[in-house]
Amino acid sequence: PENSISGIDDTVIAKMSDEQVRRLLLEELSKQAKTHQDKDDGKEGRSAIVHFINNIKDRVAHIQERIEFLKTGGGEISLGAADSIFIFNPKDGGLSPVRSLFNILIVFLVAFGAELLFFWYASPLKKKVLEEAPGVLSRKIFRQLLRAVLDLFSIFIFIVAVFLSYHLFFHGSPNLRTAIAAYLAAIVIVRFVMVIVRFFLVPKYAASRFLPLTDSTANYLYQWTRIITFTAAFGLLTCGLMRLGGASEAGHIQAVILVAALIALQLIFMILQKRKDVADYLSKGLERNTPRWRLTQIWHHFAVLFVVIMLIATSSNVFLGNSGNMMAVKTLVMIPIYFFMDWALRMILDVLFGLIPKDEKTELEERAERFGEQQEDPDSDLKVSIIKKVEFDRAKEFINNSLRAALLALFIVWIFNIWGVELPIGKAVARAAFNILIVVLICYVVWELLN
Repeated sequence: PENSISGIDDTVIAKMSDEQVRRLLLEELSKQAKTHQDKDDGKEGRSAIVHFINNIKDRVAHIQERIEFLKTGGGEISLGAADSIFIFNPKDGGLSPVRSLFNILIVFLVAFGAELLFFWYASPLKKKVLEEAPGVLSRKIFRQLLRAVLDLFSIFIFIVAVFLSYHLFFHGSPNLRTAIAAYLAAIVIVRFVMVIVRFFLVPKYAASRFLPLTDSTANYLYQWTRIITFTAAFGLLTCGLMRLGGASEAGHIQAVILVAALIALQLIFMILQKRKDVADYLSKGLERNTPRWRLTQIWHHFAVLFVVIMLIATSSNVFLGNSGNMMAVKTLVMIPIYFFMDWALRMILDVLFGLIPKDEKTELEERAERFGEQQEDPDSDLKVSIIKKVEFDRAKEFINNSLRAALLALFIVWIFNIWGVELPIGKAVARAAFNILIVVLICYVVWELLN
C-alpha cells in the first residue's frame, strides 16, 4: 500500500527504523514535487506572459530603489576626487600626495629599467625574428609566437622588478601598496592586450604579417587599440581606487560612465575618420548605385549607432550595479574575433576549392596542337569547360556566402547572449546551418575530385 507521512500515526513512525523513515520522506517529497509540477503544467499557457510581466515589475522596482539609494549619496560619505584616491589621502601612514606620487614613480622607473636591460640583451634575437621575411604562413606564425614569448617574459621581469623595488626600498602605507598594485595591474593588462594585438597586426613589419592588411591599416589599428586599452584599464582601475578610498557610489557611477563615454568618443572618432576608406573596401567589386553599394556607403551610420547603443546599455548596467560582467568589453572583443574567423574561413574555402582541378582554354588548345587532332566541333570541349567553370563559380560563391552568413548569425546570437538575451532557437538554427554547409562543402569537393 502507498504510504504517506500525514496518514501514519506518530507511534507507528517512532517504531520504524531509520531506513523506513527515510523512504517515507522520499516518497512524500516526490509526491509534493509531482503535485507542483502538475499545477505548473496547467498554467503553462500563461506562465511565460506572467513571468515576463513579473520581470518588468521587478526591474522597475529595482530602478526605483537604485534612484532613491543614489539620491542619498549612495550610502557613503562623499569625498573629493583627489581625497578619494588612496595615494592622495595622507591620513594613513602620514605620506603627502607628492611623496606618494614620487614613490610610485620611482617603483615603476626601476621596473622599467630592469626590463630595458633585458630588452637590450634580447634585442638581437628580436631583431632577427622581425627582419627576416619568411614566405610560408606557418613560419610567419611561428616567428610571431616566438616574439610573443619574448614580450611575455619581458612583462614577467617588469612585474618581478616592481615587487622587489617596492619591498626593498619603500615601506609605505597599505593604501600606497594598494595603489601600486592597481596601476601595476593596469600596465600589465595594457601590455598583455598589446602582445596579442601585435601578434596579429605586426606593425611596421609587413613581411612577417600573415593577415591581409596594409602597413597603414595595421599601424592605425595598433595605435588606436593601445589608446583605447590604456583609457579603459587606467580609467576603470582609478574609479575602483576612488570607490575603495571612500567615494560615494553615485560618484563612482559617474566616474565609470565618464570613462565609458570617453571610450565611445574614441571609437566614434575612429569610425568617422576611416569611413571613406572602409566604404571603398566594402564596395570593391560592386556595381555603383546598387542597393548593396549604397549600403556600404552609409556603414558608418550603423557603426556609430551601435557604439551609442552600447554606451547606453553599459551606463544602464553601471547604474543598476551590474558593471562587474563587463559586457561591453566582451562585445568589443567579439568584433575582431569575428573578422579573424571570417578571414580564416575564406582561407580554408580557398584551400578546399583549390583542390578541385579546373580545365583551362590554354590546356585544351595545347593538347589539340600537340596531338594534331581535328575535331568536328573544335569548340565543344571549350564550351563544356566554360559551363563547368560557371557552375563551379556559382557553387563556390553560394557555399562561401552561406557559410559566412551562418558565421555572422552565430556571432550575433553570442553577442545577444552576452547582454543577457537568450536565443536558444537562433543559436541552434545557426549551428545546424553552419554544420550542414560544412558537410555540403566537403561532399562537393570530394565529388568533384572523384569526377
